[in-house]
Amino acid sequence: MEDENVMIERHETGRLAVGFPSHIPARSVLGGILVGLAVGGPLFGMMGFSFLASTTLLLVSSPLLLLFSPLLLSAALVLAGALAGFGAAALMAVAGMSTLGWVFWELGTLQRFHPEISTAAAEQWSS
Repeated sequence: MEDENVMIERHETGRLAVGFPSHIPARSVLGGILVGLAVGGPLFGMMGFSFLASTTLLLVSSPLLLLFSPLLLSAALVLAGALAGFGAAALMAVAGMSTLGWVFWELGTLQRFHPEISTAAAEQWSS
């Protein structure tokens, strides 16, 4: 199954070299152009339609966006405030958990190195 347009030569190194001729028949060129138009034409048309629809929707919605911008701005500010509040709550939770961890670490160290203080404290807390 050899194509008449492809030339295969064997060089003195033993490798095969594939080359294409300088002349391509006009029938092949015409077939390639027709296939390219058949595939690319509808794609180009859909691209133009998509661009036209996007531009039309932008032109129609621009006055609405300008009209409702105060409402959108206030909604964005409320959303930003809620996000800031949740962020602050998360930071406080992390700070509280790390403080509790530090307190428990210190109590464990105190109990290991000074058992008399920890027993006196336990008796004081239990009464």
